Amino acid sequence: MNRRTRLRRTGILCMHFVRNAAYYRAWNAGPMARRRQQFWRTLNGNFIDICMLEWCKLFGDPRAQHHWSKCVTDADAFLSGLYERTELEEAGFEAFRLEVRAYRDKFVAHLDELNEMKIPRLQPALDSVRYLYDYLVEHEDDVGAFHDAPQSAYSRYREHLLEGRQAHQA
Repeated sequence: MNRRTRLRRTGILCMHFVRNAAYYRAWNAGPMARRRQQFWRTLNGNFIDICMLEWCKLFGDPRAQHHWSKCVTDADAFLSGLYERTELEEAGFEAFRLEVRAYRDKFVAHLDELNEMKIPRLQPALDSVRYLYDYLVEHEDDVGAFHDAPQSAYSRYREHLLEGRQAHQA
């Protein structure tokens, strides 16, 4: 896969994550009556599951096709900024990575025999994906991969959050 395609596809995964994270958060701000209805609960569960699946493609496995390390040319600079943005040190980020992978492996990709599901915190995942996307746009796009893409993951997140809140209120 050439660099332009890899950057573009990695960016698309980031935007998929951002959209689902915004919709997940929008549901939590919606009317309580809807949160009790099975349709809305299932929909919201799907949002968080997709978030964690997409996050694992980007951060979960260094051998994965769209892992951040396949796009970033200065890993040390990227990691320094990543840890600062997520407010996690290296060991904390690694523990979070393993937590997300366990959730994906034990409850999303498979249904193992565990009796209790622990949904990983969304904020470190959201912060890391927003950081990755913005880093790619700002530091790595030497091939015009993002010429027609959003220039900010945060602004796209805010658009989807508003859209999700409006839909949930309707």
